[in-house]
Amino acid sequence: DPDGAVALKVNKDLHFALYRAAAMPQLLQIIDGLWLRVGPVINLDLRASGRRLHAVEAHKHHARIVEGVRTRNGKMARAAVAADISSAAEFILASGNLPSADEGG
Repeated sequence: DPDGAVALKVNKDLHFALYRAAAMPQLLQIIDGLWLRVGPVINLDLRASGRRLHAVEAHKHHARIVEGVRTRNGKMARAAVAADISSAAEFILASGNLPSADEGG
């Protein structure tokens, strides 16, 4: 069975390797701040349900990111990053694992 902590680290490492490669320090600073806010949500989701670890869609997005970088196809890599982030957000929101605002979340 996949390990949620390892998956979270590998996911962050992949994304931040791309963000650092962009050589845009201000953008990296913004993304780092956003990660500090969303990272715990992703961690909570992975701990609450391992379904995301088995989701083929995330693996496909990551493969497209790597392929886009490998072939120097920025458009492909950019689209795959956007799709990965969007699909993760949709999955987390649909999972029902987040506390509602009236629960103090």
